[in-house]
Amino acid sequence: MIDLLKAIQLNGTNRTTSWVVWSMMIFLGILITGLGIVLFKQIQLKLRAKKHPIKNDFPKGFS
Repeated sequence: MIDLLKAIQLNGTNRTTSWVVWSMMIFLGILITGLGIVLFKQIQLKLRAKKHPIKNDFPKGFS
């Protein structure tokens, strides 16, 4: 983690550039975390649907 922080120090750059880069990295982390949570919940819903299939009580064919 310390090597990553040293690589991202942005020595000699404008302070605004540094803020933009850090905010983009934070946003990317939040986005990846959010997508992971949504994907995990969707997988759980699909697994639950397979365990409890919906049974149709309607007659098949012509009545």
